[in-house]
Amino acid sequence: MRSRGQRRGPVYLFDLDNTLFNANLHVFPRMNRHINAYLMRHLALEEAEADRLRRHYWRRYGTTLHGLMALHEVDPLHYLHSIHPEDLVLEVRPDVHLRRLLLALPGRKFVFTNSLRAHAERVLARLGVEDLFEDVFDVVATGLRPKPDPLAYRRILRRIGVPARACVMVEDTLANLATAKRLGMATIYIQPRRLRRSRCVDRHCRSIYQLGQRI
Repeated sequence: MRSRGQRRGPVYLFDLDNTLFNANLHVFPRMNRHINAYLMRHLALEEAEADRLRRHYWRRYGTTLHGLMALHEVDPLHYLHSIHPEDLVLEVRPDVHLRRLLLALPGRKFVFTNSLRAHAERVLARLGVEDLFEDVFDVVATGLRPKPDPLAYRRILRRIGVPARACVMVEDTLANLATAKRLGMATIYIQPRRLRRSRCVDRHCRSIYQLGQRI
């Protein structure tokens, strides 16, 4: 992370997966297989049951990790390292359009993700935009308090040294935007589907590329 230019403008906090790039295309299918394998090893499950439990925890708790921490006392760092191997991002390609968009966007830029810093840095490097972000804040930086926990946001704001009102949160998850909005941030929802009106969304973009249409 090297960028410290463009001090004018807001502070942008970008989510990573399905915000800066389409993780559904290659990364999430691979990750789901790693999660299933983890559940099979550590909970002694057959593959079909592991897949069912992964989906259930995702629906019930927001992430599989939340369910494992709540019900199985899983070490979150061991889990996260297990499901984010280096080869997870091999099919992520450079994105010149994303690079142009970020270069034209005035303000400081950070990544704020519930995954690991190493994974985020690998993705940014594959996309060709790693030099455009001032820093990456992962689940370790928040003290293992993932979004949408308000404490995670407050810890990141203290690290950056700015008030919430100076920030724009760019996310694909409404629950994470809801916390940002309650704290006083502006919010941009990245979601391909048509959006019903939501109090926690200031602007809806069908993809990250629409962000540059109105700066």
